[in-house]
Amino acid sequence: NRVDLLYEIINPAPVPRLIRATIQFWQTRIQEKLPSKYFLIPAGGLLKSNLPVRILPVAYARNIRLDIRIWEVGVSEPLLHRTVSIPSKVL
Repeated sequence: NRVDLLYEIINPAPVPRLIRATIQFWQTRIQEKLPSKYFLIPAGGLLKSNLPVRILPVAYARNIRLDIRIWEVGVSEPLLHRTVSIPSKVL
């Protein structure tokens, strides 16, 4: 099943930020860890992006877990880490 993940990232800082976004799926058969994407977000700016992915849940999974992490380049701790559970039957 092909879906587009749409996301927005706001930079509230008074300086531009170079960020790295990673997305990882659990309980799927392919594309479990997607390549990182890098973005330069201007001070006070907003980034809107989409990521086309193919999600094929494993037969026994009732849910797919999606982990999203955003890092500022050069900083070891993520700015954001969110985990989302998506029912397999929706896909």
